[in-house]
Amino acid sequence: MATSLRYLGTTTAEAVTYVREAVGDDVFLRVFDLDSDGAVATASADEKAFVRAGCAAETEIDEILSASHGTPFSGTIPDSVREIAAQRMFWCEVRLRSMAGDVRAPYRALYDDTTARLKRLAADNQARIPTVGAPQPVAGLAGDDDPPATPWSDMANGTTLVGFG
Repeated sequence: MATSLRYLGTTTAEAVTYVREAVGDDVFLRVFDLDSDGAVATASADEKAFVRAGCAAETEIDEILSASHGTPFSGTIPDSVREIAAQRMFWCEVRLRSMAGDVRAPYRALYDDTTARLKRLAADNQARIPTVGAPQPVAGLAGDDDPPATPWSDMANGTTLVGFG
């Protein structure tokens, strides 16, 4: 399991600030303030739970978008991916807690909503992440600098149209 956040922020403090601002203090503290002291302090059990949940959410995003978007993302993280990670992480944290169903329900609904959103992105139903294009086709095997031309390799790189007739 990953142990450092990649999409939510470049530091844990940045990620905490982003998520807290995205969902509001009440929701944030309800899930991540495990000791009920009103804060998610550095190197605390609260922060460890936050990082664990964020890493789980980011890993799930990678699993769903790997074929369509070549995850993991690097460099500038698309805003939509960051937003989805922030929303998913709440269910990732509470899913194993002993909580009443009605208390857990909003987190599960948000998780289900983000799963549907990720599946739309993966299927590319006019939902491609604007800053990320389609994965590039592989031209040949490693060490094969000039693969033989075939209708299939030419079609993959856009140099030939294949007709049926």
